[in-house]
Amino acid sequence: MTVHGGEGCPRVCDVDASGVKLARNHQARPRDSGRVSGQRYRSRLAPLAIAAMLPWLATSALAQPYAYVANLGSDNVSVIDTGSRAVVATIAVGDDPDGLASTPDGKYVYVTNFVSGTVSIIDTRANAVVATVPVESGPVGVAISPNGTRAYVANRGAGTLSVLRTDNHEAVAAITVGDGPNAVAITPDGKRAYVTNSFTREPGTVSVVDTASNTVVGTVAVYRNPNRVAISPDGQAVYVTNFRSWNVSVIDAVTDTVATTVRVYGRPSGVAVNPNGAFAYVVSLAGRVEVIDTATNWVGGLFAVGERPYGIAVSRDGVSAYVANFGSATASVLDLADESVAGDITVGEKPFAVVLNCTGSGCNVRPYTPRPTRTPTPWPSDTPAPTATATITPTPAPVSLMVSSATGRPGDRVRFSVSIRARGPAVVGVQADVAFDRRTAVVARADGRPDCTVNPAIDKFGSAFGFRPTDCRPGFDCMAVRAIVLSIDNLDPLPDGAELYSCALLIAADAPAGQYPLTISEIIGSGPLGERIEAGAVDGEVVVAPARARALAAVPAGMACSGGAGDGAPCSVDADCSGGICAIAQGVCDGGEDDGLLCDCPGGSCVADATDARRSSCQGGAWGGQLCDSSSNCHGNRPCAATVRLCAGGAGKGQACLSDAQCYGSVCSSLGRACAGGDFEGFACVDRGDCPRGICFDRAAPPAPSPTPTLQVPTPAASSTPPSTASGDSASGCATAPSPRSSLWPVLLFLAGLRLARRRLSPARARLQPQRKR
Repeated sequence: MTVHGGEGCPRVCDVDASGVKLARNHQARPRDSGRVSGQRYRSRLAPLAIAAMLPWLATSALAQPYAYVANLGSDNVSVIDTGSRAVVATIAVGDDPDGLASTPDGKYVYVTNFVSGTVSIIDTRANAVVATVPVESGPVGVAISPNGTRAYVANRGAGTLSVLRTDNHEAVAAITVGDGPNAVAITPDGKRAYVTNSFTREPGTVSVVDTASNTVVGTVAVYRNPNRVAISPDGQAVYVTNFRSWNVSVIDAVTDTVATTVRVYGRPSGVAVNPNGAFAYVVSLAGRVEVIDTATNWVGGLFAVGERPYGIAVSRDGVSAYVANFGSATASVLDLADESVAGDITVGEKPFAVVLNCTGSGCNVRPYTPRPTRTPTPWPSDTPAPTATATITPTPAPVSLMVSSATGRPGDRVRFSVSIRARGPAVVGVQADVAFDRRTAVVARADGRPDCTVNPAIDKFGSAFGFRPTDCRPGFDCMAVRAIVLSIDNLDPLPDGAELYSCALLIAADAPAGQYPLTISEIIGSGPLGERIEAGAVDGEVVVAPARARALAAVPAGMACSGGAGDGAPCSVDADCSGGICAIAQGVCDGGEDDGLLCDCPGGSCVADATDARRSSCQGGAWGGQLCDSSSNCHGNRPCAATVRLCAGGAGKGQACLSDAQCYGSVCSSLGRACAGGDFEGFACVDRGDCPRGICFDRAAPPAPSPTPTLQVPTPAASSTPPSTASGDSASGCATAPSPRSSLWPVLLFLAGLRLARRRLSPARARLQPQRKR
């Protein structure tokens, strides 16, 4: 196979996830052994009432979809019956098929043929090619509009997006986009297309196309080498895998800006979103599928699949997924509800992409919903969905309170915070209880009240905090904290995303390593007129990390100080870094065409083998001893520099860097934070999004002094005496707040009366103003 362009590869090549040809001698990393999973991801999927599953069971029994796998190495498509999980047909297509899409009614599958420059159209009822349509050079990604009338093809060689009519296969437009368009996804309303430009680097870009006018109406800056793309069912979020950057950009589709960046383990290739909107699935060449919780954009669950997986597709009911394993010539079947790998199916050579169609009433099935979705999205169809096949999706609350997580070690004092997501009605005050484990208990101040502080930026200084149950003893039998966040003289709505308050926790000296829940409940929200607003919840957790010496024993080399006087200096423990922390360094290509891209050996270097570049090995760092390819690690065999500096924000947030120029609008700096637990234990981080299945925390911050709990048991009379209702957080000392032992409702009524009184006084004040001037 000859080179067809991409990333300066002047030799015989394979194809990478962005359609770029890579050397055939690139050695895949060993497949992960066993299956790792996130507790929180599993716990959300496991419970489901049998009654709620009956419609889904009836539907799935009537109509099983088929999986279509594009085999780039054998120039054909394998057809898998998802009921029997057997290959029932093999369909010859063009040269190098590597893109697939199914029409909404499931009757046709479109296949892009990279070398042939064509699109093969398969009739799924006959499993035969019924048309071959020429497009422009190097077609890779393909998507079908929700109404089924248009097909959009990303032509990487030509730098264009072809628009085809599906009724007569006529090309109606060729839209010039960015450099190396690789994948395309259409919003659920069909109004916009998002196209990843895989050759763009400084920064990477995603083109936004208006489908009515067939013009580019915007460009979103992401990180380097954007690859595949998927859109949430509500059309609010766009997930882009950045292949050479080991991260995923989450684009806010309302503003067309990057909302956050999520680090993943290994080079990310494919991505898909569950039709229920709750989870996004990211495939990486490390042989993994990582699960992003879309509510928090945190990585929780994990599936171990075959070698060098690329494509992924989720069934329309959201229960299963299929993954194309390029290196092992198999398709892995994922049971998303049970969070397990159901098995592997042998397909053709070098499977690169996969899609699932639908049949009959299965085209109208509602997604399996393990938890309420933010916006239920019906599937487009030629016929109405039968009522017997529809599951009931609870109406989501427009407001949610989110508890952050905290990480520390036995004996540490740490803090968690509570923030608000308010994208619907205005909220001026809230009440909530946060329950904790006794081994990770909220500590008390000298006055016996919780050590909690309202965020001064929200100007709600009438807030108050109290322990639950009301007669508990701090440090002994208190199980929760009740917070009432409000202000008597400030009825401004709480900003969306604002932190409301934070509380200090003391991790018991004998607390075993593990995860301890922070569960929020009893939530009451108040509107400007005192009306009650229902709210949802996202729980947090306290991660108690094991002793650091044991956690980092596997990576004795490739460590440096982050922050402090010794910033950048080699180290082995935090004590070597005055005012900073000792973190594992990542490898970044220094100079040349790959300048700023991550190397194959994070925290170490790829040392060449004298006889075979494929047998080179990582020395030092987290992947010490594993195989790497020194010929393609950094183009031109440029050095792989170790760094603990990260991009502090922007499109490259959390990306290892050597200079500000690599951060595109942000700065490259040492932040003094590191991951605890998860895939990147000990690596520098900006926030939790950089620590899959772990927590980002500041090890260098000195713990605040904590009051020693008294061992004296109060008398019954003393324990029943309510504390003062004065707020400990009042700036003036004049404001009062209700006791957290009581309900928020009296305050809501008071706020309503206050708002009405202010409205009546406003005209009178306006009339009096001129008299005061005279």
